[in-house]
Amino acid sequence: MLDVDSYVTSYYITNMSRCWNGIRAKAIQEAEGRSNKWLADRCGISHGSLRNAFAGQYDPSDKVIELMAEALGVEVEELVDPSEDEAIA
Repeated sequence: MLDVDSYVTSYYITNMSRCWNGIRAKAIQEAEGRSNKWLADRCGISHGSLRNAFAGQYDPSDKVIELMAEALGVEVEELVDPSEDEAIA
């Protein structure tokens, strides 16, 4: 039998892009004074894809989120929402 709670926790841990927070990422980028083009170039994605990610129309891959975090000088956790379990705790 599937342990749903364990599955959900595992899903959030292994699929960070599913809890991507584009609003937070955009705020960090703007605070750093970086343009969309600058960040998109460092992540290897198009300006349009980055714009769509910030708007919530595209979930970037875990690799892209890692590249964004590195480019912005933040931890990956700052660009994603906590899992439901972490938010409740």
